[in-house]
Amino acid sequence: LRSYLSALRLAEKMKNAFLQRESYTKLSTFYSSIEDYDRAIDYFTLAYNKLDELKTGNAVYQKVIDINGLGELYAQKKDYEMAIKYYEDALKMADSLHYANLEMPVYISLLNVYILMKEPQKSMEFMESAAGTKLKKYLTAVRMDPLADQAYAIIYSEMGKMDSARKYFDKSDGFFEATDNVTLKMYSLLNRGYYHKRKGEYQKAIDLFVSLNKLAEQNGVLETAKEANKNLDTLYSKIGAYEQSKFHAAAYYQYKDSIQTINKEKELAQVEAQDEQARQLKIAEDAAEKKRQRNNIQYLAITIGIVTLFLLLIVFGMFRVSAGTIKMIGFFAFLMFFEFIFLLFKKNIYAITHGEPWMDLLFMIGLAAILLPLHHWLEHKVLHYLTSANKLTTAGATLRSRFLGKDKPLSGI
Repeated sequence: LRSYLSALRLAEKMKNAFLQRESYTKLSTFYSSIEDYDRAIDYFTLAYNKLDELKTGNAVYQKVIDINGLGELYAQKKDYEMAIKYYEDALKMADSLHYANLEMPVYISLLNVYILMKEPQKSMEFMESAAGTKLKKYLTAVRMDPLADQAYAIIYSEMGKMDSARKYFDKSDGFFEATDNVTLKMYSLLNRGYYHKRKGEYQKAIDLFVSLNKLAEQNGVLETAKEANKNLDTLYSKIGAYEQSKFHAAAYYQYKDSIQTINKEKELAQVEAQDEQARQLKIAEDAAEKKRQRNNIQYLAITIGIVTLFLLLIVFGMFRVSAGTIKMIGFFAFLMFFEFIFLLFKKNIYAITHGEPWMDLLFMIGLAAILLPLHHWLEHKVLHYLTSANKLTTAGATLRSRFLGKDKPLSGI
């Protein structure tokens, strides 16, 4: 996390939108891995927003992928309504681009969410809709149609239509038995096991859950192993194999405890991550405060310098000082004064212009149109007063007489 945050600060310092997006994406993945989905969503949203700053041709297509990714994060959070909303937004964007291949991952995500929601009627409506028809055609084209068969099998099984479910399970079994994809294989074993359990075919269900448990243990998928042992406990009890039931009950609680320990570690990681972010924020705030204090000292020093120059200018006007010297000091005094005004305005116009170059330009032109004539007029009037009229020399003579013991007033320059 510290490395990701450091990378983000560097990317922001470089003002590199691509690297900022990469950092936000990595941070989202990190928070997703410790199941802090709210922060994961926040960072992924920031990564998505950075696409507007990337001037690449595929940014519009990447937006569809990102919106689908946000839906996936909400699905992991089990906020299925928000997940569906994002999937529907992604479909609208993909449709506006007239790029059908972008729609397929979103259709799969939608179908998975309906199945996870345990709403078989909605799942069936989706499969029979125009979107479902597109998805089935696509899966057939890429030789992945058993995925659609499996979906139908799960839906029919949850609807209690066991004969229809068996037909589709039989159609898809060969594909899932042959696949090297462990996740797909486990998913198939789990759903087929549920099917036989619902039908009361307990031994067939036991064989499938035993295979599932072995595969889950080999690959360290504790949640699936826990689910397999929970079902084996119930199934063995139903056929009177109580020793086996007791064994799998113990395994179930062992996995449950292990998962709780991992969840506690994830919660600890979330706390540590929050602490690290707070620390990084404090460092950034301290750096900003030091910079603010340093800037304030510089502004104060500039103000004192300008005031000193004007005081010096007044003093020179009171004493016998050449007009050239007064004009030179006056030139620098007025130049610093008006440039300082420009600096203050430039520093504070961001709230109005938000860094838009054309707005900055218009604002500075307007400011110059007011201040430059004022600068020249005021400088001319003051210097003319100091150098030609000599109206301050009498005051200067009085001061000189008082402090230096001179009686004769100065007659002029």
